[in-house]
Amino acid sequence: MRATSIPAGAVPEFPELPTESLLEAYRRMTLIRVFEERVSELYRNSEVPGFVHLSIGQEAAAVGACWPLAVTDVITSNHRGHGHCLAKSLAPEPMMAELLARVTGTNKGLGGSMHIADPDLGIFGANGIVAAGVPIAGGAALAAKLRAGRDRAGAGRDRAGAGRDRAGKENSVVVSFFGDGAVAQGAFHETANLAALWRLPIVFFCENNGYAEFSPIADQHPVPMAARVGKGGNVFALTRGLHAKWPDRLLDTPISETAVMVMPSTPADTYGLLRSAILDPNPVVFIENRQQYGMKGPKPPADYLIPLGKAKVVREGTDITIVSVSRMVQEALAAAEALAPRGISAEVIDLRTVAPLDKETILGHRLRHRRRDRRAGRLPGLLDARRAGHAGGAAADAVALRAEPGEAVAARPAYDRARR
Repeated sequence: MRATSIPAGAVPEFPELPTESLLEAYRRMTLIRVFEERVSELYRNSEVPGFVHLSIGQEAAAVGACWPLAVTDVITSNHRGHGHCLAKSLAPEPMMAELLARVTGTNKGLGGSMHIADPDLGIFGANGIVAAGVPIAGGAALAAKLRAGRDRAGAGRDRAGAGRDRAGKENSVVVSFFGDGAVAQGAFHETANLAALWRLPIVFFCENNGYAEFSPIADQHPVPMAARVGKGGNVFALTRGLHAKWPDRLLDTPISETAVMVMPSTPADTYGLLRSAILDPNPVVFIENRQQYGMKGPKPPADYLIPLGKAKVVREGTDITIVSVSRMVQEALAAAEALAPRGISAEVIDLRTVAPLDKETILGHRLRHRRRDRRAGRLPGLLDARRAGHAGGAAADAVALRAEPGEAVAARPAYDRARR
C-alpha cells in the first residue's frame, strides 16, 4: 500500500459513482440514521443497559470509508461504532439484540454498545477505550502483510489476476476508525510509527467531530491536529523545536506500563480516593461511572483520604460474599438486602482499588465466615463482573487459587439480569 499526498488547496478527482451505487450508499446512510434514532429512544426509556454513544451526523464517513472494502478487509472502531459496523454489512437485527443484552446479539448480549464485533465480516470490534482499537488494527494489518508474503512465496498456486482481486486475502487492507481525542493517546502514535516503519496496509481514518466526547479540541490541544505530530514535538506540541536546539537533552521516555486504578462507589469515596490519587507519586487511573453523578451522600471531612490498594467490607454477612466495584456496589448491596428475608446473610466487599487487588481483604472472608459458621466452615462466594477479565474475574481467580472443598466461587456477568 502506497501513501499518497495531495498538495494543499488541491481538490482530488475521484470517479463518480453510478446512480444505483449512489442510491445504495444513501440507503446505507439512512439505515444508520434510523438505527441510531431508534437506539436513542430505547436508551432514553432505560431499555438499553450500559452506555450508548451515537454516530448521528457521521453516517457518510462510515459508508464512504467502507464502500470499497471486501469481506476479507478489516475495520476496527471506537465507542461510536454502530455506523461503522452497519456500513461494513453487519445486519441491524443482531446489533440491536446486542445493545439490548439479548443472547441473539453479535456477542451473545455480553458486549453491549461499545463492543460489537463480527470477525467473519472483518469487523474486529468497537472499543470503549479511547484509541484502543488502533493497535488492534495495526496487528490485523501486520497479519495481512504476512499472509501476502506467504502467498507470494507459495509454489504451484494460480495467482493470475490476484492483484486485481479485492476478495483475495493477500490484498486485504485495514481501516482503523478513531476520533480526534485518540490522537493524544500513546497507542495511536506507537501504531502509526510501526505502520510507517513496516509499511503496513492500513488506513488511519480520523472522524474529527471537534469534540473528544465532551471536550472541544481547542480546550485540549494548543495546536491544530495537522501540526500535532513531529520529531520531539510531544503529542501536545509542548516541546516542539527543542529537539533541534538540544538533541542530546530532549529524549523520548517510555510509557508507564503499570498504574494504580481506582473506581469509587460513593460520593465520599470519590473525594477520598481522588485526594489520595493526587498525592500518590505513582500514575493513578481514576475511573468514575457517569451513572453515579447524581448520587448523594454524607460529606466527608476536608482532609479525608482513602488508602489506595485497600478494599472495604461495606456489609457484614455470614453465608455468601459479593465482591464488586464502582456503581455495581450499590447493586450488590440491594441484592444483599433482597436475600435477607430468605434467611441468606450476604457480605459485600467494595474493591475501591482495582489494581493492585486487595487479596488480603478478599481472602479474609474465609476466616470471617469460619468464625461465624461453625456448622461446616464452607463458603459459597459470588463475585460480580461483566466480563471474566474484569476486576471481579481477577478476584474470583484469587479466591479460587486458595479455595477448599465445599467452597464455591463464581464470576457472574452484571448483564445477566437483563438477558431474556
